[in-house]
Amino acid sequence: MFIIGRLFLALGNLLNFLINAYIILIIIHSIMSWINVPRNQFVVIIHSLVEPFLMKIREIIPIRLAGGIDFTPLIGILLLYFINDFLVKIIIDIGRSLI
Repeated sequence: MFIIGRLFLALGNLLNFLINAYIILIIIHSIMSWINVPRNQFVVIIHSLVEPFLMKIREIIPIRLAGGIDFTPLIGILLLYFINDFLVKIIIDIGRSLI
């Protein structure tokens, strides 16, 4: 059970890192949308990583319902924090209980 517990811990820590990195990408994407950043490879990569996630949220909550203000990055970050605090912490706790 020790090995399985370590696998759960490693998986939980990896998911925690990936979720936090994705939150940072959403913040960078939002800041770049406020200022006029020239299109380069960095901007294209961040846009291609973040925009599909935000489009799924926009399908559920259209921008016109929010008075024209795009709250999808905030909703996405809150959703990712919920996933991180709820699901990832459960995986980590399972791993700790198996060690």
